[in-house]
Amino acid sequence: MPHRVPIMDAESGDAAGPAPLRAQKPARLPGLELLRWIAAVCVLLLHTPVIFGLPRVFAKGYLGVDLFFMLSGYVTARSLQSMTAAAPGVGRFLFDRYWRMWPMMALGGLIGLPLLHGRAPDPMQFLPIALANLALLPVAFQHEAYPLNVPAWTIIFILLGNLLHRVVLFRLRGPALALAIAIGAVAMGAAAAQTGSFDVGSRPENMALALPRLMLAYLIGIAICRAWGDMPPLAVPPALALAAMPGLLVVAWWFGLTSWLFDMGFVVIACPLMIAGAMRLRTDARWPGFAGAWSFPLYAIHFPLLIRLRNDGATAWQAGLIALTVSALATWLEMQLRGRLKKAGGWRAMIGRTPAT
Repeated sequence: MPHRVPIMDAESGDAAGPAPLRAQKPARLPGLELLRWIAAVCVLLLHTPVIFGLPRVFAKGYLGVDLFFMLSGYVTARSLQSMTAAAPGVGRFLFDRYWRMWPMMALGGLIGLPLLHGRAPDPMQFLPIALANLALLPVAFQHEAYPLNVPAWTIIFILLGNLLHRVVLFRLRGPALALAIAIGAVAMGAAAAQTGSFDVGSRPENMALALPRLMLAYLIGIAICRAWGDMPPLAVPPALALAAMPGLLVVAWWFGLTSWLFDMGFVVIACPLMIAGAMRLRTDARWPGFAGAWSFPLYAIHFPLLIRLRNDGATAWQAGLIALTVSALATWLEMQLRGRLKKAGGWRAMIGRTPAT
């Protein structure tokens, strides 16, 4: 395992000496980039049948969000411990993460503006909702927290997880981290037993239940980073790890596994095993990096785009392919823009997108 700076020093800023902040960019893990893209596609396959009224083969595709949360915990812990001196201040740390995600979420919001206007034509109602959602803030409108772009609810929780990580979670070690995960599992189990699944967080009435959902997966991600680093001890084949999520979701549909217990098993058992296998994938090819970059635009814009395409008469297959194509084009354009800004000295372009924001 490569040498890594102790997390307490890297994350708390207690490193000795007045050395300036320097981040050693962690090596890319192409398997995790592919895993994140697969999770985004599973979310797309969840929402497409819902919007078009088709059989919901991927009805448990919402578990892709839990995988996003876990990857975010892992990647954030990994990136913080790569600091050779003090980590950024809390304000800059949080803003940098907000800035990574906001442009694509704003694009998704802009796609959803006409849809929101059709539901709330009064400017005094439309403008506050639109501005709040574009800023990634929740509202309460017709049982939706993000009527502009429903999947945007996850971003505020990822940011919350990042903030808690920077302020307090980095201190958790060994038994304390295990206890926190156990508490998260009990809390989420109680919430899921009440609602019937892990599919909580998108509505104002169940947003509070998304906190234990976030913390369970996010803390497991931190624990994976602490225990395994970049090389897990479990010899899970990468191909099996990458095929596991869609395979398990189809099995759940085929056998009618609708219980929240399936969701719990997926998060605490399947997700760590998928991450373990995906981390073992080694390749110098560039396409996994593009897939990892593609996953977030796909997640950010697919929902309002699918609804608009349905309203324009597209079929589910056409809408899904268009969502994949448009998000891939948006990814390429964003990468080109960031590259040009970086060459021109644009300081915000220096902020790279992590594999699991």
